[in-house]
Amino acid sequence: MTPANDQGGDIICLSPSRVSTVIQAKRWNGAVGNSAVQEVLGAMRHYGCDEGIVVTNSRFTASAIRLVAGGSDLTLRDKQWLEEKMREFLPSSDPEFRRDLFEPIIEGWIQMTRRVAWETTTRRKRLPRGHYTFTEALRYAAEAKGKELTVAEIKKLAQLHNNLSEAEAGLRESNRKMEEARARQRYLEEEIAELDEALLTSESSWADEEYDRLATHRNRNDSA
Repeated sequence: MTPANDQGGDIICLSPSRVSTVIQAKRWNGAVGNSAVQEVLGAMRHYGCDEGIVVTNSRFTASAIRLVAGGSDLTLRDKQWLEEKMREFLPSSDPEFRRDLFEPIIEGWIQMTRRVAWETTTRRKRLPRGHYTFTEALRYAAEAKGKELTVAEIKKLAQLHNNLSEAEAGLRESNRKMEEARARQRYLEEEIAELDEALLTSESSWADEEYDRLATHRNRNDSA
């Protein structure tokens, strides 16, 4: 999904059994609270998904855990789960480059662009704005060119797509920091409100005590 205006969902996926799931990823230093859960619940309705997942590199607050307790359509995945999956699925080191596997992939992309160009009836003038996969970028480029892409063009497009992905990742990181700063601001505002209330209560109590002291003193003077 696009970083801005994603309606509470970062990833939408479809299982082999056709179950649609929206995922909200939270890379936070502190605990993830109710707002993230509520965002995913809203995204599930907005995108018509069957299930929702909130995954974080941190932990969840007790209130967030209680919010999803007893429900089967929303799941919370914390740091421990994430680390287990990373160890299971991500390689510990970069795999060795194998040209015998790489070249057939390139050839497959060339054939795809050849087929797209052959089937296209209207020449595309430019790539559309917004986020799209590398395969979609290849299709758009073939429509614009009107014939298959060369190896050099595919490599150039891959580099441009990678640069775009890195820029979007930077934007997501900026949005994450902004969200954390806003959450911190809300927390401080709540602390200030509680402190103000405590001060008002203390001042009221002090005023009552002072009034009682003065009243007692006045009564004694009247008696004298």
